[in-house]
Amino acid sequence: MKSIPNLLVIAIGNPARGDDGLGPRLIEELKTHKLESPNFLWVYQLAIEHAELFSKFPTVIIVDAARRGPGPFQFIPVLPSQDTYFSSHVLRPENVVALTQLLYQARPKVFLLAIRGESFELSEKLSQAAETHLAHSFNFLHDFMLKFPDDAD
Repeated sequence: MKSIPNLLVIAIGNPARGDDGLGPRLIEELKTHKLESPNFLWVYQLAIEHAELFSKFPTVIIVDAARRGPGPFQFIPVLPSQDTYFSSHVLRPENVVALTQLLYQARPKVFLLAIRGESFELSEKLSQAAETHLAHSFNFLHDFMLKFPDDAD
């Protein structure tokens, strides 16, 4: 079992909203495949306090369901943004990265693994397409984590 202390994988989503549960489901899949890390976290949404958490890791991967974009997934860097929209209820990944830099002078490498979903209605089941996209994203992230250096700074 490989533990990666320098990597935070944070999943965003609501498992009761169909494909919105892709992020939490991916973390559960990783745990059952002997890829354990004390740095897995599942949240309903990003919040201001996550800036402090991001500051403690050199690399952060945010896993979230995507309503748009190519399937089965996209893996893209997240750059800081201090746009004028602000809400304590909803923060985008780029806003949290900006807060991490501003408040903690930390510059982690942050990536978004956006898994394409199709159905976001009330349901605890993933759509058939989301199950397929989950399998592809699992293979990608599993391989990424196996190759991730234990001492990455």
